[in-house]
Amino acid sequence: MLALLVALRIALPLVVGPLVEERLTRALGARVEVGDVSFAPIDAVVTLGNVRVQRPGAPVPAEHEDEPDPAIVASRVRLDLQWLPLLHRSLVVREVALESARIELERSPDGGTSLDRLLHVDAAPELPPGWSFVIGRVLLRDTRVRVHGVGDDAKPLDLGVRDAEVATLRRRASAFKRAPNLHVDVLVEGGRIRIDGTSDLREDGVVVDALLRVKDVPLERLQEYLPGLGGRALAGRLSGQLHYQRDPGRREVLSGSLRARRVTVRVPALDEPALAIRRVEAEVDAIDLRRRRVAVETLTLHGARLALRPEITAPVPLFDGMAAQPARSEERRRRASAADEGERWSWGVSRFASPYARVHVVGAEPEIVLPASVAGENLGPAAYWSPLRAWLGRDESAATFDGTARMTRGFSIDGRLTAQRIDAAAFARTFDLPLAELVQTGVAGADLAVDVAPGATDGPAVAVRGKVTVDGLWLAGPDPSAFALGAARLDLELDGVG
Repeated sequence: MLALLVALRIALPLVVGPLVEERLTRALGARVEVGDVSFAPIDAVVTLGNVRVQRPGAPVPAEHEDEPDPAIVASRVRLDLQWLPLLHRSLVVREVALESARIELERSPDGGTSLDRLLHVDAAPELPPGWSFVIGRVLLRDTRVRVHGVGDDAKPLDLGVRDAEVATLRRRASAFKRAPNLHVDVLVEGGRIRIDGTSDLREDGVVVDALLRVKDVPLERLQEYLPGLGGRALAGRLSGQLHYQRDPGRREVLSGSLRARRVTVRVPALDEPALAIRRVEAEVDAIDLRRRRVAVETLTLHGARLALRPEITAPVPLFDGMAAQPARSEERRRRASAADEGERWSWGVSRFASPYARVHVVGAEPEIVLPASVAGENLGPAAYWSPLRAWLGRDESAATFDGTARMTRGFSIDGRLTAQRIDAAAFARTFDLPLAELVQTGVAGADLAVDVAPGATDGPAVAVRGKVTVDGLWLAGPDPSAFALGAARLDLELDGVG
């Protein structure tokens, strides 16, 4: 008996293995290689060892060609069968479990994946006539999944799946609440994503209605989905709770709330972050993965710190590279919109606020850090009118801006800037204004029309027009006896300074 069992164990991989490879290859539409086969008759569990599944439609390499990277590599694949349905000529696989596997997943522009066709396995043609085939659910344990984005420049995302369970049986409609049949627990580069909800398998794909919980996922992975970042580097950790709904061919949407902490945005020209935020809170109306659109209801930045460069012509490093583009005709705009459709993401923010921010003037001696606040509405490339308000000040000195931001043709800001009780000497030296070394004292005020267009080619990046007043002005050279000038009040009318 012992010799018979040993002989059977040796014969299974040699005899049954090639047969399993052949049948699975035809059923999946992808080449399958199986290294080992074992069978537990009491539990009706078939275990396949060292399984490799090539990408669907991948050609068989020639004799001297390298083997392509498989779509799925698994140390073990467990098939849990049921004995009783065999009496009714039905092969029922209660569950398929992939253990210690590696999966290569490629996203397609329509929101699907390269392995979607594997979800519609029909093994009935491989069975005797009159037999049926059913898979109850698919499990993943201790599996690494690499998700390749759309496009050649998209960086792949590595996921560590601790535990995942997806039901593959189609469920009937019911008056009662459907029981959850979808569970995914994934580790993402120090963060974690959990998905709990329901799923239904249809002919055109998988329908999902689930709650997605995110904790400490790296923000760097979102850069390819955020248009307009250019050479900026985004960092931080993202958490939140989103409702995920997927209906193949119709919609794939997330909505809910998100939080991010220790967010930084860096630009090549600056050593310190151009923008650093302690905490970001967002109420998301919709993240439409199918139409590539992000709609945010409210966005609040807590503890934001913005770096300013001591240059009047380009004071905000965060705006570097945000060029103001010339106006285009309606026909050119329509063609550009059609060409970008399906490739670029659009976004919009209904209400934006940063109530307790700070502004740091880089390189100023002594260091200058000023409290500030910013609020805006209807921000986004598709918005024609985006009101923007900002305040900056310390002690009795203050500056207020009330205007609009426009992103329809590049990026620009225009509006009214008022300031009072500004230290004229400190301001002139910080921003290296002409004759700054001569200004000794003075208290300045301003009422200006400001137009900021970073990267503009048809005019100055910063244009200023309006009135500036300086009370108690005193100018003096190194030797006050050689040159000194004072005025109780100086009024300046600026026209087109930029």
